[in-house]
Amino acid sequence: TFQATTSDLGLRRDQIHEARQIRDAEATEPGIVRRVLNERLERGEEPTRAALRKMVIDAARRGMRPQRPTGRRNPLHVPPTPERAAWQHVTGTFRAFAEWASDENLALARQGMREARDDPFHHLDARAIARGAEVFTNIKEWLDAE
Repeated sequence: TFQATTSDLGLRRDQIHEARQIRDAEATEPGIVRRVLNERLERGEEPTRAALRKMVIDAARRGMRPQRPTGRRNPLHVPPTPERAAWQHVTGTFRAFAEWASDENLALARQGMREARDDPFHHLDARAIARGAEVFTNIKEWLDAE
């Protein structure tokens, strides 16, 4: 039986290569050719072969890239609600402070407070401590109300 070759059909290697790229791009992103043509027409641009080739080649390359590993994240993990995340932040902050606040570290902080009184920016420390005390009082009131 006779089998026609590409040259018998009048096709050049570059045409076959381009056709394969379009095929691969369509497999990666179905409808890419139509979308590219429509986008160019909507912008009032001519749908040239060069523009189509560039978009198609980009899509084909994206399809040829190896898939990234999914990672080690738990696929069943559900992120906390914003409210739950805020509460976790509060408890995490208190937990970290409680772990740090040994008698030795508190004594060092007290000494640092005395030394900072001569610092020209001491008023900023005092404001931060006052604001922290207000917040701590508010949180303590929430806990007492529960």
